[in-house]
Amino acid sequence: RNAEWSERVHALRRERVREELVRARRARAARVEAHDDLEYRRLSAQALAAEKERLRLEHSTREEARRAAAAARRRRHEALDTFYADQLEMLHGELAREEAGLALRERASHSLELSIDAEARREQRALLQQLHDRLARMHRLADGSVYTAPEEVGRSRLPIYSAAEEAW
Repeated sequence: RNAEWSERVHALRRERVREELVRARRARAARVEAHDDLEYRRLSAQALAAEKERLRLEHSTREEARRAAAAARRRRHEALDTFYADQLEMLHGELAREEAGLALRERASHSLELSIDAEARREQRALLQQLHDRLARMHRLADGSVYTAPEEVGRSRLPIYSAAEEAW
């Protein structure tokens, strides 16, 4: 009976040790699983933080590129506006200079016209006066009212030619 009892005690002990081993294995597996779960959560949080940082950097880079492009576009538009304004100002200046030059040329042309007309009138007046004097001399010669110099007598024969000679 002692042997039987000893055998049962040994069997119970073995059973208890086996249960404790199974419980210890399960506890160890649970601890490993908990540790793995914690490590997975830590790594997931780290990956999420890294992805969030990457997205933030990508967004800030995209925003910076957009701002730089907008600034470049604004500078280009300002430069074009300035260029067009300068071109218009130069064009207005050129037109004003051309108008002033044209007005000056017109005034000079008008002044020259007036002076040419005045000169022509003076020449015509002088020519008419010469012709009138010549005609008067010819009448005097024809009347015999004035002493006639021998050179005037020769001229009186061809009054048209002598008037033309004087005009020339």
